[in-house]
Amino acid sequence: MAETAGPFGEPVFPDAAVDVELDGFRQYRTTAAFEDVAKFYEKAFAGSRWIFGQRAEERGVPSASFAPGVRDTVSGWGALVVTPIPPKGRRPSAGTHIIVTRRA
Repeated sequence: MAETAGPFGEPVFPDAAVDVELDGFRQYRTTAAFEDVAKFYEKAFAGSRWIFGQRAEERGVPSASFAPGVRDTVSGWGALVVTPIPPKGRRPSAGTHIIVTRRA
């Protein structure tokens, strides 16, 4: 059964699997497209007054970043970033990374 909340209380994308885990840091991997994952988190945080998000693009690579504001007293996570997995050689991107850090 897939996780619905990660170790810092962050929502977890339905088919995401832990890729890397360190103290205060977790990276998930999913085969889902970047756009689907970004929309999942935008919807998950849409009702929150104190969680802020933005989309950006650098060198043609999109990202979506989210962070709880200083008035948020519930979230145990400090930042959540969604980005496509970089292509390898001639192979296109094979999914999406979700990177989460613990709140300081």
